[in-house]
Amino acid sequence: MKSRKITLEPVILKVENQELGNEMYEYKLTEIDFITFGVPPDLEFLKEVEDTLAAFPISRRVGNHEEHYIAAYRLLFGYKFVWSLKANGHIRQFFQCGGMQSGLREVFNTQKGVYSSSHKLCILAVKILQEYSIYQQHWDAVRRHIKTQRQLLNSKYKFYTTEVEKRDGYFCRSCKTFEDLQLDHIKPVSRGGITELANVQFLCGDCNRAKSNH
Repeated sequence: MKSRKITLEPVILKVENQELGNEMYEYKLTEIDFITFGVPPDLEFLKEVEDTLAAFPISRRVGNHEEHYIAAYRLLFGYKFVWSLKANGHIRQFFQCGGMQSGLREVFNTQKGVYSSSHKLCILAVKILQEYSIYQQHWDAVRRHIKTQRQLLNSKYKFYTTEVEKRDGYFCRSCKTFEDLQLDHIKPVSRGGITELANVQFLCGDCNRAKSNH
């Protein structure tokens, strides 16, 4: 079956930083990325983060430095650490990890100082915020897609139940049981699957839960 592209109207995000020449960072979301949520692993940027952290002496992490420097440092440190744990590039988990959420909150709370600073820590922190903004747009779009496709399946549940039974028979496609049958998206909607007959099957409750989003 030929895959369908899922598109939506462009969304523009603008981020300003004085040390980037007051240029407006613009990102247009035209197609949902269900795998990395628009932020695939960037090893070159990660290396830049690591080098910047290494060049920032331990004695300068606290003390006389303003809080936005410390917040930027902690965000970069969390970014490096969580990437080492999430090397598979699953950005949904990456940005939702506690180590990233705490760092993001600190930078958001001091963002005026971060955005106006010429310090390398702050410039890289702004780039991470840009990644986070992209991630948010994709994840919001994924959630809307999931909700829409599930609503469509529920609204036509009787139709799909009848048609799938005609096509496959009334049993679990995985374990062949006749008990606790449920309609399941073969390609999960969280991964870009859509509600159409070719993408719907019967699974029992246990097999459906075991399949999860795979």
